[in-house]
Amino acid sequence: MRVKLCWLQLVQILGMATNLLFAERCRLCSCLCLNNPDDTAALRAVCLRCRAAIWASVTPAQLTYCLPGYVLTVASAACYQGSLKKLVYRFKYDGDCLLAYDLAFLLVQAWVYAMPCLNGLPVVFVPIPLHVSRLAARGYNHAELLAREAGRVLQVPVDTEALRRVKATPPQHGLGQAARWANLAGAFAGNHKRLANKAIVLVDDICTSGATMCEAARAAFAAGATCVVGLTVARARTLKSQ
Repeated sequence: MRVKLCWLQLVQILGMATNLLFAERCRLCSCLCLNNPDDTAALRAVCLRCRAAIWASVTPAQLTYCLPGYVLTVASAACYQGSLKKLVYRFKYDGDCLLAYDLAFLLVQAWVYAMPCLNGLPVVFVPIPLHVSRLAARGYNHAELLAREAGRVLQVPVDTEALRRVKATPPQHGLGQAARWANLAGAFAGNHKRLANKAIVLVDDICTSGATMCEAARAAFAAGATCVVGLTVARARTLKSQ
């Protein structure tokens, strides 16, 4: 019994040592991320202390865009500021793809605000696509990673071929409100076979002016989608419905 107990203790010690050796450093404070692996909501790249601060900033909200021919509701988890802004920027521009797991749990928080707009219909997550040139330069589509992680948690299928970006637009960052909308005009095309008579949820990281979401929704409706809702991790602090 004593030998078996010693072996069990040794295995436990080795397991703890392995966890310490390969533990991620918190992207916000650089502490070790010693989260409970059995916690399904545990963050992988953010420590428990910073996780609590992020969770405290979650204020899910709906924004409604009334445009010619359709109405689009976008649900988002929190304002794009503080620690969340740092994480989204690192995920999107610094290639820290592990953060997709963390940020997707914020999408889950906003999901309850999107569901009422879907009228109980079966849905599919459709990530906002990148143009092939930008995808090649970045190496990954951040919206797709978010959609896949959130879809895994919520058990919602993901379709990455329902929409494609047919126009290589300049980055939206730094553009004014009117320029953002003009920049995205005609940027997307929908796949009729994948969108006809479907209810879809467009997934992205941030909703700033609403131009990207609305233009993607226009393309989806044009391809036959019956219901389109937006879902984002963050929203601009001054964002307003229109």
